[in-house]
Amino acid sequence: GFATAATAIVGQYLGAGDIQGAQRSAAISLLMAMAIMGTMGLLFFSFPAAFLKIFTSDSDIIKMGTTLLRIVAFTQMPECIGMVIPGALRGAGDTKVAVYITILGMWIVRIGFTWYFLKALNMGLVGAWIAMFLDWAVRSALYIIRFKGGQWKNIKV
Repeated sequence: GFATAATAIVGQYLGAGDIQGAQRSAAISLLMAMAIMGTMGLLFFSFPAAFLKIFTSDSDIIKMGTTLLRIVAFTQMPECIGMVIPGALRGAGDTKVAVYITILGMWIVRIGFTWYFLKALNMGLVGAWIAMFLDWAVRSALYIIRFKGGQWKNIKV
């Protein structure tokens, strides 16, 4: 939802010629999303079994799910950045870079590390979830670099 809001609001501000407003609205969207997802990350890490018991009473699933939910807890912030910033970039008309970064993250980082963790290190499901975290971490870093670079401010739509 915050990504969609960032897309719309950044586009509106840029359409009105207010670059500072566009930058400020992207930052506000990101901060609001980070507050919510950061809180959820803390809850996922602190009380994973409570969340899992909503869906199952199977102790084996809860045991495995606890580890996975704790990995997801660390994924919340990079995932948040990896959704909201590309939303802001799309609002500015900077759509190609977001596609390239997504392809890099999903097809090279996530699949590459998933293969490595599963086949080479025999980490099982935990390895796949760590690969997901690495995908979001790489993507969020690249999106931040792109956004801070400011090229999006000069794109004509």
